[in-house]
Amino acid sequence: MGQAAARVQLGRQRVTRTHLAAVRSGVIAACSRRRRGLVAALATVALACATPRTSEPLPSPPPPVAAPAPPPVDAVRELALGREARSGGDLAAARSHLLAAVQADPSTAEARLELAELLMNDGSDLDLAGELLRQAQYLHSDPARFARLCGALGELRGDDAAAAEAYRTALDLEPDPELRLRRGLLLVRLGQVGEAEAVLSRVIAERPAQRAARTALCELYERAGQPDAAEHQLAVVVALAPSDAAPVRELVAFYRRHGEAGKASAVEQRARSLEGEGRKLRPLLPARR
Repeated sequence: MGQAAARVQLGRQRVTRTHLAAVRSGVIAACSRRRRGLVAALATVALACATPRTSEPLPSPPPPVAAPAPPPVDAVRELALGREARSGGDLAAARSHLLAAVQADPSTAEARLELAELLMNDGSDLDLAGELLRQAQYLHSDPARFARLCGALGELRGDDAAAAEAYRTALDLEPDPELRLRRGLLLVRLGQVGEAEAVLSRVIAERPAQRAARTALCELYERAGQPDAAEHQLAVVVALAPSDAAPVRELVAFYRRHGEAGKASAVEQRARSLEGEGRKLRPLLPARR
């Protein structure tokens, strides 16, 4: 009985050791499989993180908020402001407003003519003035004013022939004694004797006291070999300004050029008298307050 029990106990110990070895091997294998599965999962996650996604692009950033557009420029208002500034003597503001009107409305001729006239009076930018006039000729504008400005630009550029022709066009559209005088003086410089005489004579007929026209006619007649006509015009100029010594001196020089010493001496005494009276005049003292 004792030996049999010992053998049973020994068998049980062997079974237990075998069972424990089997269990231990199974646990180890399961742990190994679980570890390999975890490593594989981690590798998959790492690969997914490292690989860029092409099928699902990143969302685009929201578009920037656009700034509100500035209000449109009112060309009519800018033209009015430019004229107001010009009449008030603020030429810089006038130029700014008129330029804004020109840029705001490509079809306006008034702003272009106004700005061109301002630039020519100022003498600051004749090239821009010429470009403005070139644009205005294709627009609906005042033709007489356009022609006058073209003539003025020609004078400023030293193109007397172009200026005289432009003034002729302006005078055909609208009579103007001052513009006629300017054209007559240009014709004298150009040596167009016949037309210059006709134009200046018409100026004198309209304005008999126009000294510049008579002085120009005197020069024209003397150049043409008509001393009597030249003397008449110069004598009238002297009579129109009896207290002015300058035309009297011109008459003295005229007589000397033509060898009339007696007349020259007599007129020179008058010139000296006028100049002496001018020297006797004492300047006024400043008023006391």
